[in-house]
Amino acid sequence: MKSTRHLILSVSLAVTSTLACIGAPAVPADSQARLRTTHASLMERRAAALKKASANKNGGVKTVKPGEIKYEKRKELGNLLDRSSILCSGGYWTLVPKEAVLHVPAVYRSRVDGPRNGKLVPWSQFYPKNRGWLQTHSVSISQARGEAKMEPKAVDVYKTSGRVVVAVCQSGPISVKPLKVPDAVADTTETK
Repeated sequence: MKSTRHLILSVSLAVTSTLACIGAPAVPADSQARLRTTHASLMERRAAALKKASANKNGGVKTVKPGEIKYEKRKELGNLLDRSSILCSGGYWTLVPKEAVLHVPAVYRSRVDGPRNGKLVPWSQFYPKNRGWLQTHSVSISQARGEAKMEPKAVDVYKTSGRVVVAVCQSGPISVKPLKVPDAVADTTETK
């Protein structure tokens, strides 16, 4: 029995000294092993945290009374066809946003918003087949929002090109809003 004790003691000393040599932290003899975290213990911690947060002014959340929120009626957007211009030619047609068509010469008015005959195809297939009468004009996001001005030279070029001009951003049609005029500039132009 004594030899077994001596053997266990010497093995534990050897392990401790080996761990100390390689830099591993020594485990104190009086420490207890940690229990594995369970779902129930996590839920208890969460409930305690929520209770603490609610005691502290509802955790910064404002309480709303019934009838206090006023809902605004959503603006009716209409259906997709109402919000789009239809380009058609050669038995194919496609949809682009209404404000994406920047210029339509009189020769091609029948191809813009005309009857939908044939097959509906995406813009990426329609444009290569109709490059003879279609032209794209690349715009930036700020120009599409109406925050930046389009170059007058580019506008003059596409007005004299004799083609239907579609605004694109990253090769896809995009609607272009009118240029927003600051209030100070608008007031001076009205007084003149």
